[in-house]
Amino acid sequence: YILSTLQNINLMEAIYVLSDPDSVKQGKYKIGITTREKELLLRDYTRSRPEVELYLFENLPAEQGSARKLETIVLSKFQKYRIKHKTSETFYK
Repeated sequence: YILSTLQNINLMEAIYVLSDPDSVKQGKYKIGITTREKELLLRDYTRSRPEVELYLFENLPAEQGSARKLETIVLSKFQKYRIKHKTSETFYK
């Protein structure tokens, strides 16, 4: 019963792009994927960076791995611009 119920749940993932005004001036953006709702994602980011802005939040079906595939493509295309921070946040310029 549990397995069939879980299989029938329409799981969604989303790819998102966000940044804050200072980072935007430097051409830096955070790119990632999440299974959370947009409001919850923004709430968590604005706790540490109240000025953060969400530029893209696109839902994609999780069962196809669409968000993960898209994130992999974006990360590979922008690999030379990738900046890893000590806090594990990744911004791109």
